[in-house]
Amino acid sequence: MRNSINLGDPPMAEPRPNKLTAKSQARPYAKAAYDYAKENKTVFDWEEKLSLLAEVVASQEKQLLHNPAITVEKTRDIMETVMDKMEMSAPEKNFINLLIDNKKLSLLPYVYDDFVARRKKDGNIIDVTITSARELTEKQLDDLTKSIKKKFNAKAAPTVKIDEKLIGGVKIQVGDQVYDGSLRSKLDALRKHLKNGR
Repeated sequence: MRNSINLGDPPMAEPRPNKLTAKSQARPYAKAAYDYAKENKTVFDWEEKLSLLAEVVASQEKQLLHNPAITVEKTRDIMETVMDKMEMSAPEKNFINLLIDNKKLSLLPYVYDDFVARRKKDGNIIDVTITSARELTEKQLDDLTKSIKKKFNAKAAPTVKIDEKLIGGVKIQVGDQVYDGSLRSKLDALRKHLKNGR
């Protein structure tokens, strides 16, 4: 929301926080956005809008945020046009304008990531990366997802990657834990065993 009192037109030129600092700074914004969205039953609408805007900010960061010629007012105008095209609600616009006014718009990709993490935690959903030597059938993926759900007592949101070097089998990563059932892994273990046994 624009201030009716003209306090000048400061340049945008946001500082560039490192990744760790950015994540930390994004957390309270993400929490505020998520709590509001949850209370108003608009979580997926907020998530979709934040996702799209985070892409815009990430791709235009240098031109939009770190250019001394672009003022806060100009940034607001540019984002207002984008938000209108996306048919964002007044609370969603107010949230983005708050980031702009606080020179924190560059945090938006981190805000989005944290927002999604909160939604998944609320829904007891875990991110799982499945790396396979070849494309998995629908049944294979379904069976793996069910096994993961049973083991971790949570719904799995799988991301499937193909790595032909695995030869066969799959490698599953849940958080920091890696379960390697690939043939490549077994062959490497066998070679190590044979080498140590000499």
